Amino acid sequence: MPPEQKAAKLAPSSEGFPTRAELVTKITAFLGEYSLPLLPDYTIVVEGTTDVAYLHRAAELALAGGGEDILAVPVGAWRRSDRILVCTPTKPGGEGRGGTPLMVRLAHELRTFVFGPLELFSGLVFVFDHDDAGLQAQDHIESFGYRGVATRSPLTHGHTQARAGQSR
Repeated sequence: MPPEQKAAKLAPSSEGFPTRAELVTKITAFLGEYSLPLLPDYTIVVEGTTDVAYLHRAAELALAGGGEDILAVPVGAWRRSDRILVCTPTKPGGEGRGGTPLMVRLAHELRTFVFGPLELFSGLVFVFDHDDAGLQAQDHIESFGYRGVATRSPLTHGHTQARAGQSR
C-alpha cells in the first residue's frame, strides 16, 4: 500500500463531528433553555433583571458623564460583536430572575464550550450579589474551573469584588 493511502487511513475522519451550522443550532437550542440568545464573545451573566438594568444604567451614566461606552468592545479586540452582553438566565416563560441556582447550572453546562477545545465563550463573566447565596454560588462556579468570578457588594455602594485567581 502506498504511503499516501496509509496516511489517509490513519488520518482522523470528520465523520461524526457536527458541522459549524449544526453546532450553532445545538448551542442556540441549549441557551434557549435559559432564555438566552447566542452569546457574543464578551458576556456578563448576573442574577436577575434588576442587575441587568443596574449595569445598563451605569453604562448610560458613564457615557453621559465622560463619553465612554463601558459596554463597548474595543476596536481591535477579537470579537464577533461590538457590545458586551449583560444578561440573566431564566426558565422559558420565567419571571426574569434566574438567581444563583440557574447561574450555577448554566456555568456547569457551559464548561465544555468554555474550557474544551472549542473555547467558544472565552469572555464570560459571572457576577453575583455579595450575600450568602452569591458567595456559595461563586465557590461552586470556581470549582468548575472559572476564575475571577465576581460579587457585587452593597456595602461598598455597588463596588464589585473579584477573587484573585489564575484561569484554569
